Amino acid sequence: MKISDKFILIDNLLEKNCEETFINTNILVEDKLYHVDWIIDFSEYSIIKRDYQVPQKILETINENISNDIKIFFEKCDFEVLAYYTCNSLKYLQNHQDNMDWIFYIDYYLDSGKQSDEEVKQSLYDLIIWTKNRKHKSSITWVNNANLMLKNILEELESNEINTDAILENTRYYYKSLLKENDKTMFQQEYLENRMNTIGVYPTLAYCFAYTGCELSAEDFATSVIMKHLTSIMIGLENDLFSLYKEANEPNYINLRMYYSSVDEFLRAVTTTYENCFKAFISIKPQESCSLLEHWRVCNQWICGSLLWHMTSRRYNFLY
Repeated sequence: MKISDKFILIDNLLEKNCEETFINTNILVEDKLYHVDWIIDFSEYSIIKRDYQVPQKILETINENISNDIKIFFEKCDFEVLAYYTCNSLKYLQNHQDNMDWIFYIDYYLDSGKQSDEEVKQSLYDLIIWTKNRKHKSSITWVNNANLMLKNILEELESNEINTDAILENTRYYYKSLLKENDKTMFQQEYLENRMNTIGVYPTLAYCFAYTGCELSAEDFATSVIMKHLTSIMIGLENDLFSLYKEANEPNYINLRMYYSSVDEFLRAVTTTYENCFKAFISIKPQESCSLLEHWRVCNQWICGSLLWHMTSRRYNFLY
């Protein structure tokens, strides 16, 4: 599928569903096709005018010969589509693309099965240390590459006088949650709480909030935390459902599905929780223009854009 075709696919999907309150998807679960309706509202969703193709240039900054496996991984997963349809700031679209590539570069190595459990832990420890000390060097090459990528992303923001403290704090939480990602002894509630962090939405939204340049009062900040929380739950649920087909044969496979005795029970739980979170998210939308509304729009952009990407990306959807 050509890059232009990927965009056309989503544009057509949006045109068809722009006034709908639910969008239907086909999900393959345990070799059976299920129809799942996702509650959605595209009325506040915006698309950046497409004047040019944003390059995935961050990979060029790392000091290694990119393997064919990594090239195939990035070509197949359509991360440029995810970046484009979740960003509402043309000024920071390139930085947003770089952020996607950094997260999924880490995802590639942690999920590849090429590292032992101890190597994965050491990798994450080194990543965590770097967020507190940018001079830290790991004995693991790909970790240093990931840190170099993040360094360039942060410095781009800092050159525009954007404070990156919240981004680094959320990134640390993200790394720490990954230490527990494959722990099959977690109870369901533990899994859900950890999943909100492992999905990577918290650091990503911290970037997007920073792009707005909006200052929040203490009360509005508390509300924005709730917005991030609800958004992370919804995107985590999207990912757990759409990734079932992809992850079924992966090592250390763990998914919300394991906590339910049947597929029907699992799907009801996912869609009900998703709908409840979405309604709660809509209920806290500010009724007048303000800084908090800009943060709400950032979250809404991610809720809509992430669903569109999950529906069409070859990373998850066996139909493409």
